[in-house]
Amino acid sequence: MHAEPSAAPRPKITPPSKSPARADLQTIIVLFLVAVAAVLVHGYHPFVEDAEIYVPGIKKLLNPALYPYNDIFFASHARLTFFPNLIAGLVRLTHFPLEWVLLTCHLACIFSLLLAGWNLGRLCFGSARAGWGSALLVASLLTIPVAGTALYVMDQYLNTRSFSTAAVVWIVLAAARRKYLHALLWVVITALVHPLMAVFAGVYGALLVWQLPRSFELPRMAPRQVKY
Repeated sequence: MHAEPSAAPRPKITPPSKSPARADLQTIIVLFLVAVAAVLVHGYHPFVEDAEIYVPGIKKLLNPALYPYNDIFFASHARLTFFPNLIAGLVRLTHFPLEWVLLTCHLACIFSLLLAGWNLGRLCFGSARAGWGSALLVASLLTIPVAGTALYVMDQYLNTRSFSTAAVVWIVLAAARRKYLHALLWVVITALVHPLMAVFAGVYGALLVWQLPRSFELPRMAPRQVKY
């Protein structure tokens, strides 16, 4: 009689310790410091390029007596977005100088972009390390031209793209998580500030939802370690 061969030992799969799926206070603080460092490294120039159109529109709302002639130069563009009204409203609400409000909002947009990138990296790759890699990579490449368009990932001044860039990542994140109401809310918010980017983000989010099968689940934690 032949002895039956012993079965090969099965690998023991031990999941790693779970970490919170959302950013905790420590993560938020570190991401904020990274955003501050990004501003210091990439620079801040609040009154250049497109800011020459948006800032006069904000000042005109704060003081209608300004620019009594030829305001069509900036008004024709500024009136197509809620952005000047938003910044002017923040100045009235906080009573801070316009320059400080512009800097604060610029920093907040970068922080929002890094936080969204951190969440998207964790969602796609399932580990906190991937989230940090995503956030730090974005922070280091804020002023790199995109696809030969001469547009930066994030400009060195506050404008409508500052809000829409961060909002687009949040739209993609909500669509990947199948949180359709959140995605729609972000699309509406983006449309108030940058209508064209809202269209791009909405279409991409819809395609993402359509392409992802219902049975597909993105990883929520680090890959399991296999021990023999």
